[in-house]
Amino acid sequence: MVSWWQLSQGLSTSLATRLRRRRLEGFKFSVYVLLPIGASYFFGSGAYPYLERIIQQRSYVVYPPEGPAPPKPNEMSRLVERERELYEARRGASGVSDAVQRPPFDARPQP
Repeated sequence: MVSWWQLSQGLSTSLATRLRRRRLEGFKFSVYVLLPIGASYFFGSGAYPYLERIIQQRSYVVYPPEGPAPPKPNEMSRLVERERELYEARRGASGVSDAVQRPPFDARPQP
């Protein structure tokens, strides 16, 4: 048979263990939350003078070379007009009516 003293010692031990575990979990949670915040503040606030040098030495993103620039609006309208004239010339030379052959798109600005 178990005495009341043994029961009370067992309960108090488990209660103390639970309290220790709860404090440990609270400590771990605060470390998990505050460590990234503290590191971001330390490295981002300028307190760490070597950060710029590290960033310049290690280029993580390598961008492709720049391609040709898109045409300017006036050049684009000139190209569209030229395509329209070529289309009209082909349509007129073939003798096909407009109802049968239509342009694949209408590049004129809509009012």
